[in-house]
Amino acid sequence: MYSIYTLLCGVVCLQSGWSALHTAAWNGYVELCGVLLNASAYPDVHGPSAVTPLCLASQQGHADVVRGLIDANCNCNCSADIGDSRSVSPLHLAVRNGHTDVVRLLVAAGADVEASMTTASVSGITALHLAVESGQLDIIDVLLEAGSNVNSGTLSASESAC
Repeated sequence: MYSIYTLLCGVVCLQSGWSALHTAAWNGYVELCGVLLNASAYPDVHGPSAVTPLCLASQQGHADVVRGLIDANCNCNCSADIGDSRSVSPLHLAVRNGHTDVVRLLVAAGADVEASMTTASVSGITALHLAVESGQLDIIDVLLEAGSNVNSGTLSASESAC
């Protein structure tokens, strides 16, 4: 097993601006996340583009890390700007990457199923839109049970500019 020092010194520099908790969350280091949170690491610490450890763990599908961050009272409705996408929530990231177990955890913790993200060409994209677009039936069921609006629509960039 690696020492905490080895893990932090060997990996933290890979993403400039990330905290130790960001790095541990990205890599799925459950025990290390617990150590950092117990040492008063702020669970909602922002990295570049407002990315939080919850965003990273959700994107990577690290359900145990997500659970630990939720237990540490992180904000499940935070959002970040990633690539050409704006206001991307941890729920969007989990859905986009097909992590049903993480979607369940986030929804149970109060993640807003109606939160919308925007890309360069479309706004109003909800988690349900992403799940339907990629045919993820299990995730669609979770979102519908949580009250996702099946009638939500998106707007193209030209429509939202009016």
